[in-house]
Amino acid sequence: MTAQFDSWSAMVAAREAYLAGLPQWVHAWIAWMTFTFVSSLWFAIPHREARVVLAVSILTALGADLVGWFFGFSRLWGVVHLVLWIPLILYLAPRTPSLKAERSAFAIWLNVLIVTMGVSLVFDAIDVVRYLAGHG
Repeated sequence: MTAQFDSWSAMVAAREAYLAGLPQWVHAWIAWMTFTFVSSLWFAIPHREARVVLAVSILTALGADLVGWFFGFSRLWGVVHLVLWIPLILYLAPRTPSLKAERSAFAIWLNVLIVTMGVSLVFDAIDVVRYLAGHG
């Protein structure tokens, strides 16, 4: 453990500084992921899957801050996605309507969300491996 902050606001400042140093395309990707996860609100009342996504979204945000609090903000941040999103994909995949069978907004959103998480998990796995290899 390398980082433990004196206050929550110091941790938030460190998180913002870390994010500010990321390339612009990463900011766009984070915005896209945020949009796809927050979109769960549109489907939360009639669909249990959307409620699960919303809960995992909250856990992801909290988990990312906890990793940052204890280890500092680095590529290790991706471990939160690996730990939470792989089980989420395994939960959602069998419950996801095929786009060939159903063209509802819910089906489209859920398929897009799963693809988005899958792409992110590739980046996250690479980042975590690089972190463990000493490339912070």
